[in-house]
Amino acid sequence: GEHRAETERLARQPWLEEQAARLAAAAAGRDADAVRKLCQGTDAVQLSGMLQSRLGTRGMVAILVVDRTGLVLASENPASCGQRLRSALFRQKIDRALDGAPQFVRPHPDPELSIEGTNGRRRPVAWTIAPILAGTGPAPVALDLLPKLGEGFTTEIGRFNLELNLPPSLLGPGALRAMETALD
Repeated sequence: GEHRAETERLARQPWLEEQAARLAAAAAGRDADAVRKLCQGTDAVQLSGMLQSRLGTRGMVAILVVDRTGLVLASENPASCGQRLRSALFRQKIDRALDGAPQFVRPHPDPELSIEGTNGRRRPVAWTIAPILAGTGPAPVALDLLPKLGEGFTTEIGRFNLELNLPPSLLGPGALRAMETALD
């Protein structure tokens, strides 16, 4: 809820619409090396920085601006620049978002939809995707945000449930209030 609303709010910002449309136009028809340089250039780095600074939620692990072909045009992670997302599930969700319907991507064991945890193992995570409109017609690019959930979050049975594991504690007076506080 909160992260999806944040993604949609950001995607409607005129400054983002303008900069993302310029990046999409500049990347059109270019080869992977040229797009990688564009993504690591001043405009894309500035765009990523502006997105990070304007997030109202507690932070994001990943921020991507992606075109309809799955090409990463801007990212806070230079290694993602110019890469083409290949996950069929993610690409399907991006297509739906670019057609105007914001999307939520549940945690899924696909390596492209996961991040590396502090233990070095990859773990599935949830993404929110919203279209970045520029005028009328279909959106040229989408904003993809990966919320920062912390190490306590994990998937259960590797697909659909999100679980948070709290450290063990004694059940006694105030125990449930302490758990609630830990979740905030």
